[in-house]
Amino acid sequence: MIGAVPRDPTIAECEVYAKTVIEHRPESKMADLFRGLAKRIYENEEVVVPTPLSKRDLAELAQKISRKG
Repeated sequence: MIGAVPRDPTIAECEVYAKTVIEHRPESKMADLFRGLAKRIYENEEVVVPTPLSKRDLAELAQKISRKG
């Protein structure tokens, strides 16, 4: 994993306008987060082939996420 994007109302606001966070709110903290994430992805040299989750593991993860929300 190279980064995480927290739940933030800025993302929902930008979706309403059919724009990315960087397009609609370029000076926001979320835009800075996405810029940083893009930089880490671009500069990453570690190559890892991910192993997909089983349907059961994916369902358990979804349940954990929904309980946090």
